[in-house]
Amino acid sequence: MLAVFAGAIAGDALWVAASLLLLYVTAGLAPLRVIFTVVGAFFLLRLAWSALLDARLGVAPRLDLAERQQGFRSSARVSFTNPYALGFWVGVAATALLFATRPMDPLDHALVFVGLVSGAASWALLMIGLLRFEPPAITRAFRVIYLLCGVGAALLGAFVLGTTLIQFGRGG
Repeated sequence: MLAVFAGAIAGDALWVAASLLLLYVTAGLAPLRVIFTVVGAFFLLRLAWSALLDARLGVAPRLDLAERQQGFRSSARVSFTNPYALGFWVGVAATALLFATRPMDPLDHALVFVGLVSGAASWALLMIGLLRFEPPAITRAFRVIYLLCGVGAALLGAFVLGTTLIQFGRGG
């Protein structure tokens, strides 16, 4: 299971790096910054909706993956080829950078990269720990996780969208 999560984190790290590079290169273009941040807000709101539905339905992760799907290469390939990954990470990184009060330099982008990838890796380790419990306990735990994440993502998405529209309305 650790290999699956490691492969997914490797893929996410690639997309986080690409999105931060894109944001760094386009930092001086305010309209693009607004678009990226609005995209991030909508990704958060979409994820919130999905998490709240999963909490309501009691969805739990699948534990019956075939042996060939349980390796680093398999999960990295899925992560690398996900067509939504760049859009998601551009939106999330733009959202994270929204709160910056000064122009960002490459070191700031590197710190955001480390923070996002470390957070994803920590989350993966937490998921591995949860998967050691019996299926009914896993389902209950994921209902709570989905509910908390759904509410948190909805609040953050609404806040980011509102903040971005207010800043855009002020011309800055």
